[in-house]
Amino acid sequence: LQLYTEQVSPVWQGRLSGWNAAPHDGYCSDGEYFSESAQTCLATCDFQLGIVSQFGNAPHSAALLMAVRDVNNRDGTVVPAALDGGVGHNVSLLQHLDASRNVQEAVAAVSWWGATHVAGVLGADTSSVSGPISLVAALSQTPVLSYSATASSLSDDDTYPTFGRTVPTDNMVTSALPHILIELGWKACVVVYLNDVWGQNLVKDVMSAAEPLGVRVQAFRFESGQRESMQEAVRAARDLGWRSIVFAAINREDLKLFLDVGDAFGIVGHPSYSLVDLNVIASRGWEAVVRVLPSRLLSVLEGAIAISHTTVYASNASSSFEQ
Repeated sequence: LQLYTEQVSPVWQGRLSGWNAAPHDGYCSDGEYFSESAQTCLATCDFQLGIVSQFGNAPHSAALLMAVRDVNNRDGTVVPAALDGGVGHNVSLLQHLDASRNVQEAVAAVSWWGATHVAGVLGADTSSVSGPISLVAALSQTPVLSYSATASSLSDDDTYPTFGRTVPTDNMVTSALPHILIELGWKACVVVYLNDVWGQNLVKDVMSAAEPLGVRVQAFRFESGQRESMQEAVRAARDLGWRSIVFAAINREDLKLFLDVGDAFGIVGHPSYSLVDLNVIASRGWEAVVRVLPSRLLSVLEGAIAISHTTVYASNASSSFEQ
């Protein structure tokens, strides 16, 4: 709490200063800090990380600073070894927010960071932003590490040589989907998906996994937050006549919109239709989804299935999801 209140500004603009290392009982000189792990004085370097985020993640950034400090003082092997001596206590974060709303600004920020030789870039939240910033970062050999970009196309090392991630790709979900459909006796499905890089790659992966198993797939896209676009996609899905509906999106508001429109068109909450969610419910958690759904839409989720990278969930009669 003390670190957060002292070091984290409520408005993320520009650069955040890290810890100013105090001399250890007068033992260390200016520009040095005492490493508890090494039990000696080490040079304090200006270690800068760029963060590309869709949201104001001040608590996440504070946690990052504390984690680096903890690793240096407690373990002394991971970060210090990677940076040839340790980052000391002087960590700076350069943050760019709302990247999903203005990809060009995020690309410009990463380009500038690469020119100023930041140690790396954390983010972005989405694949549609991680791809462009990784292309720019590669020009300066700046590493990019995303914590939630899952598009399989980002695994192309020739195109994105400096991109890395701490989550599995969507291949884990898309390869499982046709097997689950077959197990339930379904031979075809229609995918209503978000029209961005993530959604486009996910549909391609679903079709590639389904074809060898004889599962037919049709897909209709929608634009995030646009009711008319959602109506067009849902109408096309209904008119196709297939009864297994797969919904693929990123945020809860689009799920809410889909359930609302799908209920009006009679393809969700109807006993002759089945609903599979490929991301929102499983990644956000059922409790987080419930908070944004009006009570009248909770009932339409009864019997729905949610697939994550590790688990399959199914809703029960009370519309709560169980593993």
